[in-house]
Amino acid sequence: MPVSRKNVLLLKVVLLCLAGLLLYRIGSALFIGHNFHFTCHVIVIVALLSWLCATLYLWTEGEKPEAAAIRRNEAISLMGFSIILLALFVLAGQGRLLHGGEHWNTFPFLPGISVFSQSLLAVGLYLVPIWLIHLFLNIKIPLRASPLLPMVTMLVGTGLVLLYRLGPDIAIKSHKAGFTFLFWNQYISFLFSLIAFMVALLYLTPQRIERLTRFRYIYAFGSIVLICLTAVVGTEMHGRRLSINLGVMNFQSVELVKIMALFFMVSYFRFEGGFMERGRHLLGLPRGRYLAPYFIMWILVLLPIFLQKDLGPTALLFTLFLLLFYLGSGSGISALSGIIIMVAAGALSYSFGYPSMVRTRLDMWFEPFLYSQNIAESLWAAASGGWFGVGPGAGMAYKIPVVWSDFNFAAIVEEWGFFGALSVLVCFASLAYVSVRSAQRCNEPYLQLLGTGLGCLWLLQTMVIVGGNLALLPLTGITLPFISFGGSSLIMNFISLALIMQISSISMSKEVLTTLCEGKE
Repeated sequence: MPVSRKNVLLLKVVLLCLAGLLLYRIGSALFIGHNFHFTCHVIVIVALLSWLCATLYLWTEGEKPEAAAIRRNEAISLMGFSIILLALFVLAGQGRLLHGGEHWNTFPFLPGISVFSQSLLAVGLYLVPIWLIHLFLNIKIPLRASPLLPMVTMLVGTGLVLLYRLGPDIAIKSHKAGFTFLFWNQYISFLFSLIAFMVALLYLTPQRIERLTRFRYIYAFGSIVLICLTAVVGTEMHGRRLSINLGVMNFQSVELVKIMALFFMVSYFRFEGGFMERGRHLLGLPRGRYLAPYFIMWILVLLPIFLQKDLGPTALLFTLFLLLFYLGSGSGISALSGIIIMVAAGALSYSFGYPSMVRTRLDMWFEPFLYSQNIAESLWAAASGGWFGVGPGAGMAYKIPVVWSDFNFAAIVEEWGFFGALSVLVCFASLAYVSVRSAQRCNEPYLQLLGTGLGCLWLLQTMVIVGGNLALLPLTGITLPFISFGGSSLIMNFISLALIMQISSISMSKEVLTTLCEGKE
């Protein structure tokens, strides 16, 4: 039911008073030297729940029923995930202390505060921007797929919980104090990602998305130039140049290349897909004059990445090309041929030993306990998790090299167990499903391809990195979307989320308009 303006004003006054009291207590606890006590904890929880309940029912007067339902559903889901993340942060901090961990400072500007206070502050710093984004979406795109933001909130929160818990132990093990602030560094990247998300959401209107899908060859050549530029002036790490130093961060160019390659494929099939379907040979393959430009651009985009020995993105983009080719042309034989070519190329590369990384990665996959300490420790960590895990803060995943970026899933399995890991996978699968479903509801084929490609890109990345952590697939350098440490990956994933949000808004707006027209008739 609508809330009267007087009640809304009264509730706002109460919230302001509660927020002022909360800030006073936090200030006295952090800067005057008093410890948090039970009353302050109660105030924090009451303030959080009051804010969540208020957002459920404010601003319903004059609102469309569809938008009000979306807002309430999203707020209810966010409230549930907020409570789960609050528990995870507290359990991760206290669990580490109970199992003999040393006291640490997650925030470089607040030395000396208790671990419990740090847990509350960490979850508060994360959730406040999330709820502000929720309000921003209510204003800018009231019609949208309500599950998207809550699922992304849970995934990003999972990554921050892992960094909050693992950072101190990694710092002790490596004797590098900077790892203590892994959570804080990723949180800064998260704030930049939210800014990029809002800018993309405001810029990527339906008209601009339509215009952006016209420049097919610009995206292909832009990807080639960006990869080549990275190979020349990029920052060298482990013998490879995969990122460009932008001052505030090292940006991995392949994260942008993935989106540009997707736009190339969508744009190509938007203008050539019909010709490819009509002009077929007897075997069902499109004619060469329609097929050749696509595969030439495909090879030109993939070749520089392959020459840089960045095999993870190469395999990912190859699979995405095949998937989009099948969806855009309807040629199953062509997609099957591409899979056979990929397997044959991998076998030849392994046989001749070029590039050497192919043989190295496959040997690590075939015999992880002989050739790969990383995968071996990842498997031990996953095996020790059991059904319910060893408990937040109680695991030893920090011993896995590069656990913060490459082996997040092994840490999740160890501390949260099979059911915790399954919950994370369900979040990823639901995110991909909602993205594809929203895309398929659009009338324009290019929007269907774009939304499906973004959803499948998230799902493929998840499958590749999870398979690598569990030795089900060869290990690659691909990051786990929204969870792995890294600013460039997080920023590009949030820009992709903005695209999906707009696509879902387009599809739902047309559904509402169709319903209204049918009602008038």
